[in-house]
Amino acid sequence: MAATIEKKLEETQQELDQTKSELHDVREELERSQSQLDEVLGELEQTHFDLHQLKEKGEQQHSESDSEVKQELEETKSKIEKELEETQAKWQHTQRELDQTKSELHDVREELERSQSQLDEVLGELEQTHFDLHQLKEKGEQQHSESNSEVKQKLEETKSKFQETEHLLEQSQSQLDETMGVLEEYQFQMEKTMATLEESQGKLQQKQEELEQVKGELAQKESGSESNLKKELEETKSKLRETEQLLKQYQSQLVNSEGVVEKYLQTPATIQDKSTFKISKNMPTRSRSDRLNKLATINQSSRYLEIGVSKGTTFNAIKIENKVAVDPKFLFNQDKYANDKVVFREVSSDEFFRSYAKDFESFDLIYLDGLHTFVQTFRDFCASLACGHSKTIWLIDDTFPGSYAQAQSSLKRCRQIQKFSGENDGSWMGDVFKIVAAINDFFPQYSFATFPDHGQTVVWKKWRADFEPIWNNLETITRLEYSDFVELQSTLFKREPYDNIFERIRHDFSES
Repeated sequence: MAATIEKKLEETQQELDQTKSELHDVREELERSQSQLDEVLGELEQTHFDLHQLKEKGEQQHSESDSEVKQELEETKSKIEKELEETQAKWQHTQRELDQTKSELHDVREELERSQSQLDEVLGELEQTHFDLHQLKEKGEQQHSESNSEVKQKLEETKSKFQETEHLLEQSQSQLDETMGVLEEYQFQMEKTMATLEESQGKLQQKQEELEQVKGELAQKESGSESNLKKELEETKSKLRETEQLLKQYQSQLVNSEGVVEKYLQTPATIQDKSTFKISKNMPTRSRSDRLNKLATINQSSRYLEIGVSKGTTFNAIKIENKVAVDPKFLFNQDKYANDKVVFREVSSDEFFRSYAKDFESFDLIYLDGLHTFVQTFRDFCASLACGHSKTIWLIDDTFPGSYAQAQSSLKRCRQIQKFSGENDGSWMGDVFKIVAAINDFFPQYSFATFPDHGQTVVWKKWRADFEPIWNNLETITRLEYSDFVELQSTLFKREPYDNIFERIRHDFSES
């Protein structure tokens, strides 16, 4: 199985090399077009030089007859017409070459899509390998009395091959994604260049029509004086200079387009967070329940609300007398813990705040660990504000994702990226980190701080003297990316030592 996967990966690598070669050919086509435009510009400069000589000759032969000047003008007009025809022919040839280049890009994109399909097939085979590995593991557990060392060795070898194959797949997928992005940007630049060519061709056509108009006017003024003829020559030279400037402008646009292509052919660097924090060893804060119990001692909590309970590990370890648990589906026997002061509501958080929250007194400590999306967590936070009081403390979970995969709002997408990248940490925090940005911009009456290790944010009621919105737009906050989170790790998402956070809350509550 591993040999078949490696063979397909080699085929995929060959297809990627072929794609790079075709991109190189496309770039050579663009350089040939640039060379043809340079030739056109050179011919126009030669025409400008000929007109200048004609003017000097006309000034030297001021005493000669008007008929000779007219003859010179007619020869110049004939030469300009011929050069414009040649220019138009070369321009049309360039446009045909660009059309052919666009067609080749389309073929390359189809080839990449076929490579993607092959990668999907390899992924299916990897999933089958994973299933076989799982069956082998179960078989090893059933045969516990047999030689454990031999089974363990076989499992380790299979797992090692599986990890190597996943790493190769991740590299191929990354190369495909980068190449596809470059192709899309390259196609956009080619379309932009085509539009510029069409615009320039229209301007050339306009200049040709203006030249025809000048010819007609010259024909009507054949009986005019020598001074009028010289004036017409100057106007013709001015129009040719305008055409020359347009071509130079187009040449500059082509150079800029080439620079953009070079930019997108480079591989972007990966942003990594290398911050380290010291955690107090003397403080019982290793688990979520430890941190919550520590917060409970600050305001002497007697009423506790937890949104998102799951297996009840945290909820059942909270040392508060009155507790309320909310979860759409409890994964433990809640009847074992339920009594008059410990209440379980197996409903969604939205349903709880809509139908049940009004039946309870204000809570002293509220823990939000529901669906790992910004939209749902932000709604839970806003709804829970009505369930608190001036000294209520909120703890929001999953506000400091440890990787790009963990920050995905979709669990399925998170697992796919973790599988391809070989990330061992199976955590999924979603895009909950955005709630810190929302509180910062829209809730100046609340202070907040983020714990150092797991990444939980504490919120309490205290007006912030340094309140200053960063985005001031909830829709913009919704569109924040993991890269924005990384960029703001030293400011908005800065993590603080436990001791500092606990002391801040005590100080603020003592002043109120």
